[in-house]
Amino acid sequence: MTRALLSFLLVLLPSGRGYGQSRIDSLAVATEIGRLEQRWATALVQQDTTALQRLLAPEYALVVSAAPQGPITRAAWLATLPEYQTQSLTITGLTVRVLGDLALASFIGDLAARVRGVERRGKYFLTDVWRRQNGEWRVIARYSSRPEEASRSTRVLEEVVGDSASKR
Repeated sequence: MTRALLSFLLVLLPSGRGYGQSRIDSLAVATEIGRLEQRWATALVQQDTTALQRLLAPEYALVVSAAPQGPITRAAWLATLPEYQTQSLTITGLTVRVLGDLALASFIGDLAARVRGVERRGKYFLTDVWRRQNGEWRVIARYSSRPEEASRSTRVLEEVVGDSASKR
C-alpha cells in the first residue's frame, strides 16, 4: 500500500485525545481490508472459488445501480463465475472507514471481463461492506455503480468543505 494511500486512510480514522490505540488498530484494519480487496480481485481473475467462498459471508449480496431493487445473492453470484471470465480488475482510489467490527471500503475498479462472450469493460465505483466475525473479515455486501464526472455543484461543495476544514 502506498504512503499516500495510508495517509489518506488516516484522515478517515478516529483522531484526537484518547484515540491513539483506536487509530493504530483502525490503520491495521484498513491495511488488512486493502489486502483482502486485492485478494478478491486476484481470486476473480483466477476463478478461485475456494478463496471467494472464504471472502464472502453467507448473507453476501451484490447491489447494482441498474437494479437496486433486486440484490444478487451469494449463491447466485457464485453461480455466474463459470460464465463471467475476468481478465483483470484493477483497484484505485481505495478508502477504508473502520467502524468497530464493520469496515466500509470504496474504490474505483477498472474491469476487463467477458460474460458469455460479450465484453464487459470499464470503470465501476464499488463500495464493500466488511464485517469481522470470529476474528475474520468477510464481505457482506457490494454496491456497484458507474462513476460520474464531478458536476459544477459537486465542485462547489468540495470548495465549501475545503474552506470549512481550513478554518478549524
